[in-house]
Amino acid sequence: MTQENYSRLPLLIDNAGGRREVVLAEPCGEANVFIIQSIPAFTYGLGLKDTVRLLNPDSGSYEVITRAKQIVVRLYVDGSLDKPEIKSLIDDVVDLGGCFEVGKNTDQADGKSLLLIALSLKVGFGKIEDLLRPFSGVGYQWEYGNVYDSDGNPLNWG
Repeated sequence: MTQENYSRLPLLIDNAGGRREVVLAEPCGEANVFIIQSIPAFTYGLGLKDTVRLLNPDSGSYEVITRAKQIVVRLYVDGSLDKPEIKSLIDDVVDLGGCFEVGKNTDQADGKSLLLIALSLKVGFGKIEDLLRPFSGVGYQWEYGNVYDSDGNPLNWG
């Protein structure tokens, strides 16, 4: 299936504000069941290739049916992503079989950019954290996107 055939699926980010994030998703043939085909930027607890059931199309509420075991990482960068260290990180991610998406790339020095990364759980949290260690200082901030739910509780990866 090509990207043109994917659905644009608005999923609920938080219950309090009713905000939603639109992700690309492939219909599975069963009513309201989709495989996520883009890296979620703000929907905590959801990862690339996870299978979800849309519970309410109006609100965007959903449930995860199957986790694809792709760890999502959000890397916030002061200024542009056009930096040698970011290009090196992207090369390392691809070498490990992962993928990336640019959530936002700013040209403004005082702006924030966002790089989204998805890596297989098989890579391991230690290796992922080693890759991101250089991005723990001033000008960078990273977090896992689907290791914890929106309330900060660890997800069951078993």
